[in-house]
This record gives sequence, C-alpha cells and structure tokens, in this order.
Amino acid sequence: MNRELADQGIRLADFVPEEGAIDGIVFRRCRFAGPGVLWLYKGVSIRHCQFGTDDPDALWWTSLPDPYSAGAIRVSNCVFEQCDFLLVGFTGPDGARQEFRDSFTGDS
Repeated sequence: MNRELADQGIRLADFVPEEGAIDGIVFRRCRFAGPGVLWLYKGVSIRHCQFGTDDPDALWWTSLPDPYSAGAIRVSNCVFEQCDFLLVGFTGPDGARQEFRDSFTGDS
C-alpha cells in the first residue's frame, strides 16, 4: 500500500482521478458519499464497515466480465477498515460478490 487516509469524509465524485481508479490506499474510519459504484477489481479488503443496510445483495450490482466496467470506479489493492458508505454500490469480477458478502457487517 502506498498511502493511508484516516478519519476523512470522501465524496467519490470529487476523490476519484480522471482514469477512474483507486489503487494502493488504506482507508481507516473514512466516510464515503456517493452516488457511485465501486468495482472491486483485485486485492481489496473490507473490514468492519457500515453500509446502511443489513442486506449485502441490496448493494451489489451485476457486472459484465472484465474489462467491461465502464462507469464504475475500479478499486485495486486497497483496504477499507471501519468505514461508512452512503449511497455507494459495489460490483466486481467473478468471486468478488461472495467475498463482499463474507466481509459484510451491515449496521451491527
């Protein structure tokens, strides 16, 4: 990981660079505001985060296979720890949906 951000309010539309990708960042206790869709491409870990719902499937968008992620923000090699997500959806390649479900903590 190249960079760490903690205790930040992040509006996705303002944060994401022109190439539409976030890579190599550890986020701790950050608050993400959409609207937006994060494409969990590779090397992404989500731990103890809040999503505003108890149903991970409500946040998951069906995705086309790589490299068809137009419009979504590609996320690689990042950690999200104790973050809050508001109006943010998620998608990803095969296997990412189950990983997302496994890491989901809902509002608990």
